[in-house]
Amino acid sequence: MAPTGVPVHLPSDLVSSFRRGQAAIFVGAEVSVAAGLPTWQQFVASLGSELDLVNSMDDSQYLPQMLMTIPQYYENRFGRRRLLDKVAELIERQHVETSEVHDLITRLPSDLLYTTNFDELFEKSLRSQSRQFGLIVSDRGARIYSERPGFQLRKIHGTISFPDTLVITRTDRSEFNREASYTLEGLRQDLTQHMFLFVGYSLSDPDFSSIYDNVLYTKGSLRQSHYICLPEVTDHESEDLMQRGLRPINLLQWPGDNTSAQLLSFLKALVEATSERFHAERFYQTVYKGQEVPIVVTSRLHETEQYVYYPACDLYTAQAVQHALELTGSKGTIIADHNALRQTGELLAQNVVLVCSPFGNAFAAEVFRRFEVESFKIPFRWTEDERGRRCIEILRTGEKFYGDDPVFADGITTFREIAVISRVKNPWAPGCSLFMFAGLHALGTHAAGAFISNVMNYRDMPWEVQEVSSLLKVYYREHDPYDYQFEVRDIEILT
Repeated sequence: MAPTGVPVHLPSDLVSSFRRGQAAIFVGAEVSVAAGLPTWQQFVASLGSELDLVNSMDDSQYLPQMLMTIPQYYENRFGRRRLLDKVAELIERQHVETSEVHDLITRLPSDLLYTTNFDELFEKSLRSQSRQFGLIVSDRGARIYSERPGFQLRKIHGTISFPDTLVITRTDRSEFNREASYTLEGLRQDLTQHMFLFVGYSLSDPDFSSIYDNVLYTKGSLRQSHYICLPEVTDHESEDLMQRGLRPINLLQWPGDNTSAQLLSFLKALVEATSERFHAERFYQTVYKGQEVPIVVTSRLHETEQYVYYPACDLYTAQAVQHALELTGSKGTIIADHNALRQTGELLAQNVVLVCSPFGNAFAAEVFRRFEVESFKIPFRWTEDERGRRCIEILRTGEKFYGDDPVFADGITTFREIAVISRVKNPWAPGCSLFMFAGLHALGTHAAGAFISNVMNYRDMPWEVQEVSSLLKVYYREHDPYDYQFEVRDIEILT
């Protein structure tokens, strides 16, 4: 277990590769073991007991070559059907419906996942997240999907739903080496084009080691570097792995009482550092997949030409919200505030996003008026002092945060603006939220949009409670509404 208080750092190049979408994941049996499935050694031991081969040894004493030889002996004696039934029994008897480790792996921002596991826990995780994916379980599938975009789950040793694809015995392995040309060539190419993270896999598989070493020797010093998670690694092992282009991640350094818990700690930190979708889902946690969420923006009527137009800062921020909602599998629809007023009851009966403060957005003004009239508790209110200066008042403490009037910006003096990013309970719709992205002035609303346009910034928002608000303190010297120039220097969390 990692020493208390000692920070454990993620490799910066691994984080960068995932963020750029240039990382891939290779998953071995230990990940399924962490989810509650038995080990392959335990399975082989059960076969061996039926063959009377384990009188003098337990499953931990099997040499790697025996893990393929004993299934071959079993098939020789009892036939292929009985062997497949044993594999199905191994996987299905545990009735594992969900797996946190599989969910975390499928949340990593990668479109390429390899595994040698037969079980279908990754498929369950992907479907629970409403993610579309291509399933490749045969060499023919590898050929068909070789140039297709989107998420690919490549199960190179087959999957339990298609028993004919399973690589279990020594004969299966020989046929795989001889006939799976597209699968193996695709893996060779992926190893050169992606940074791989190996999880739950020791690289002891002789076929995989042969492919991997071939890539290493072919590319020489230009080979791609990869990472491998190990429960513990000695200095000698680390040096040897580094020579092969593998950088070890010592799970013993991560918090947890056992290897499974340490792996979860590592994966949670990696998802936290890399996944935009994870942070979007966490902030918009009351929005269900497929929901259409209204985003209410300020609207103005052009008196002469009689058309409706929207402030650029509102549209910019609304589009940033739309992008984040798309990551969650939902959709944001932009609505003019004056149109929203005509359907206030309907809109307030669901999740709804408010862009711009009540100083500009008529619908936001109506929402906050209702808050006050009906005495609902909210963290803050928009108000003006006796001098007409706009401010945000924190209701719990009475503290007020002022924003300077941008009209007086002179290009020399540093001015401050306040913006709010907020999620509060919707009192008119239990289980739903009111989201708000707004500044005291237009520049602040634009700053809120700029902040969330980098979806990773949502991680600065606490998620343990439904109601949370952040104040962004925005600084600027010049005010050009055609080209806002500002800096967000501080974020204050209100809960």
